[in-house]
Order: sequence, then C-alpha cells, then structure tokens
Amino acid sequence: IHFGDAKSGKSTIDRVLAQCLQYGLYAMFPTLEQGDVVWVNAEEPPVEHSRQFGNVNAALGLGRVEPVYTVDARGLKAADAAARIRAAVEKTEAKHVFVDSLSRLAQGDSLNENQTATLLMDSLSGTPASVTWIGHTGQENRHRLAGSRHFLNAARVMVRVQGRISNRHISPELKRGLRIQMTDANGAAPVAPQFFTLEYHRDYGLKSIERAEEAEWPLLHCDVDKCKKWTWDGVSAGRIRCSQHENEEGEG
Repeated sequence: IHFGDAKSGKSTIDRVLAQCLQYGLYAMFPTLEQGDVVWVNAEEPPVEHSRQFGNVNAALGLGRVEPVYTVDARGLKAADAAARIRAAVEKTEAKHVFVDSLSRLAQGDSLNENQTATLLMDSLSGTPASVTWIGHTGQENRHRLAGSRHFLNAARVMVRVQGRISNRHISPELKRGLRIQMTDANGAAPVAPQFFTLEYHRDYGLKSIERAEEAEWPLLHCDVDKCKKWTWDGVSAGRIRCSQHENEEGEG
C-alpha cells in the first residue's frame, strides 16, 4: 500500500512507476524489472486519466499516447471491480496491478471498519500479480494510513509518499519534492528513502521528473521557539512546522 496526504503526489509517482515497469525504463527505479501493468482507475474521468498519463509519458520521454491497460472502476464496489481486474490480468498476463484508490473502491463503507478492510484486501488476494493499492492518510493523523489496522496487517509493504513545494523558506510554486519511504515491511529488507524533483507547467500540470539526492530536499528543523524537532513535509512558505506544531500559525 502506498499512502500519503491529499495532493502529496502518490498517484503521480505511481503512474511514473507503472509506466517504468510497463516500458522497461530504469532511470527512475533502477532495480525493478519490466512487467506489464493494469491500472485500475476509480478516481478520474477518462479524459483526465488520459491527460495525467500523457503528462507522465512525456516526462519519461515516451510518446504522450503510449498506453497503459486501464480498468475503469469508477462507481464500482470492490467485489465487482475485482472481477474486471482479474479478467484484465488474465487477458494481458500483467505482472503488476495498481489500484487508485482504496477509499473509492470502499464506495462509502467506513475504512475504519475491520470488515471493510478485510473485504478490500481479500478482493484481489488471489490475483496472480503484484497489487499496489493507493490510500490516504487520516485527517487526525497525517502520518499513517487512514482506516483499520487490518490494512497494515494485510499489506506486504507500506510505503509513505510525502510531497512539498517549499525548501528553507523558499517556495518554488511550480517545483515539488517527493520522498517515498518504506514504513513497514513483512519479509522485506529496509530500503533508504528515495527522493524525486517534479516540475510543473502552470496550466497543464507535470512537465518533468528526475531522481534527486536527499541534500536537495533535506530534513529541516521546526522553527517554533525552542522546538527544533526535525520534519520533512511540515513546510510551507515562510514557516516550518513539525507534526506537534503543524496546525499553529505565526512565526517561531
């Protein structure tokens, strides 16, 4: 499960990962091997879905219309979507499935209910491919996946996606840093965080993406007086706030 705040960039980085796997592009994720992909779209209207993937393709040096096999799951509950997804995997012999997102396939059922979590996780448990779910953090706790702990128990790997547009009080409006970090793993070795720099066109969205060094998007000290805790994504124009002080206004 890849999880992050709203607008953190989790769907974007997963679109990038999907096309890198689909077309064997190793500059972004050098250790991965090519494998066909099925993308499950429960979030975007078809035109927006195509636009987003067109931007990702262009940023990766592909033609804008290079395809990704897509299952339209908007408005479907998990059991109905799962049947379509399994059929797509069988048809394409895909090795990887990306589901965007957990909350949309829940179709209004509470993610805090263990029954909902079990239903969602079990719906694709027999699929002969890796399955990456995209989920959101909670409103009251931005540092964990929203919902039942059964999601964490079921997941092989939990990966947190964080994004920010500011660095040391500088706010480049059309430039964003991303950090992806494994937070929990069942049977997998720990992996160091990976960093990316994304640039955007003011009107059309994603323009470029490159791997970045940690020094480009480092941890920063909370600037509330006498705090000085380290933070990564508690950054906005003119201030830096750790999780303890993120809702506070004013200068330290």
